[in-house]
Amino acid sequence: SRPEACQLVFDFLDKAKAEGCTLDAFAYDLNEPDIVAKLEGFGPKLRAVIDDSDQYAPPTSDESKAAARLRKSAGKNNVVRMHFSNLQHNKVFIAKKNGKPVRVLCGSTNFTFRGIYIQSNNALVFDSSEAAALFGQVFDLAFNDPSGFRKDPIATKWHLIQADGIGPIRFCFSPHTDTDLR
Repeated sequence: SRPEACQLVFDFLDKAKAEGCTLDAFAYDLNEPDIVAKLEGFGPKLRAVIDDSDQYAPPTSDESKAAARLRKSAGKNNVVRMHFSNLQHNKVFIAKKNGKPVRVLCGSTNFTFRGIYIQSNNALVFDSSEAAALFGQVFDLAFNDPSGFRKDPIATKWHLIQADGIGPIRFCFSPHTDTDLR
C-alpha cells in the first residue's frame, strides 16, 4: 500500500481527472514519473508553475524535463517556470469545475520519488471551494505576475477560512515582506 500522503496525491489527481476538472499545479520538486504522467493526462486542462531556481533551471534537471513534457501535452502557454525572489517552494494542486476552484491539495510533500515514498511529509486536501478559491488566487498571481506577488494583498496577511466541515483555518502565503506573518 502507498503512504497516506502519496495516496492523497494520486486520489486527488484521479478524482479531478474523472470529474473532468481543470487542474492548476504548483511544483517545486517534480520528478515522480507517475505524477508527471497523470499531469500529462490533463492535456490542455492543466496549467502549471514549476520552480526554476538554481538547481532546477538547467535543461538537464528533472523539473526542466517535466516542464518540457507538460508543455507538449498542455501547451507551451500553460506551463511557466519561475522562482519568486529565491525559489517557488509550493506543492499544490487546485481542481476547478467550470472554471471555479472546488478542491485543493497542499502540504510539504514534494512530487518526487523521495518526497512521495521515503520522507515523512504531509498532504492536506480541502474539499472547500472557499479554500480552493484562495489558493486559486495565489496560483493566478504566480502564473501571471510573480514579480508583483509580494506586494499583493494576498501575501500581506493571514486568511481565515471557515467553511462547513473545516476550520477555522488560517493560511498565509510566501513570499511576503512582513516577517510577522511567519
